[in-house]
Amino acid sequence: MNKLLTAGVLIAAFAGRPALAATPENFSVRSAADLVEICRAVPNDNISSAAAGFCQGYVVGVYRTLEEIQEAKPKARLFCLDQHQRPPTRTEAINAYVAWVDARAAEMSKPPMESIADYLAATYPCSNARSSATPTSHQGAQ
Repeated sequence: MNKLLTAGVLIAAFAGRPALAATPENFSVRSAADLVEICRAVPNDNISSAAAGFCQGYVVGVYRTLEEIQEAKPKARLFCLDQHQRPPTRTEAINAYVAWVDARAAEMSKPPMESIADYLAATYPCSNARSSATPTSHQGAQ
């Protein structure tokens, strides 16, 4: 019973945890944890405007870089968007990435580009069986 109560308290404590304020140190983006803190900066955060622009620019830059690598090496594709589905907006994609990293503690210590590549590969896998999935185009993450 004690173990159940303890587990319940821990789940409740972390499930609804408020976003921590991004700090200037997070802008060095040494890890996925830094990027996640920047991307989840809340509106009352004193650096939220800078954080929002930085987050979107960083994530889109990484996405475009990975996309170019895939175009140069089509047999080594990491991710494929389903062309029959609406691609996520920037905000949707970033929020999904943050939630994905939050659910995987091991991702927090990885370099941000590696973590984003892991997210894209897990979320948008390429498969010969998925005929509607094609290499990414410049439509996604806009």
